Amino acid sequence: PYGFLPFKVYKEIIPRNAKEIYVLTESLMSSQDSANVPNQKACVAITEALLTYLSNHYMNATVGLRRGSSGEAFYQLAHSSIMISPPSSFGFFAGLAQPDSHDVYLPETHLIASGNNVFIHHHFHWMPFPKIVQFGYYLADHDNKIDVEAFLKMLMSDEQ
Repeated sequence: PYGFLPFKVYKEIIPRNAKEIYVLTESLMSSQDSANVPNQKACVAITEALLTYLSNHYMNATVGLRRGSSGEAFYQLAHSSIMISPPSSFGFFAGLAQPDSHDVYLPETHLIASGNNVFIHHHFHWMPFPKIVQFGYYLADHDNKIDVEAFLKMLMSDEQ
């Protein structure tokens, strides 16, 4: 994605009586390949923090993580009853594949549909663009290491 949604966005959209909530992410790189992905540890920390955040706010729901291929993730997104995605063409096209009885939430952005709130169907919701949190703002030094604590603090803030 082109950044991360603040965690409060999920709390604002997911119904309090949700029974199952799944976070979809890419598969992790092997430790041998992860040297080429300097932010993998930060991504793991963000995913774990989001799972904890959702578990704390939805105590009666099963909150889980699903990692897999792009094809598996696309299928799961396209068949979920509620889909929430940061701005990405991947999320947008999975949303288009949704039946028009399922709710899709994407941020308004010039990156997708020129930010013009294009009507898709009655259950396709353009969210007023929340502040997207990107790694670039939290680089701790010139080695591209993320200040994970500062990044997580911003994601978990309710004041955005």
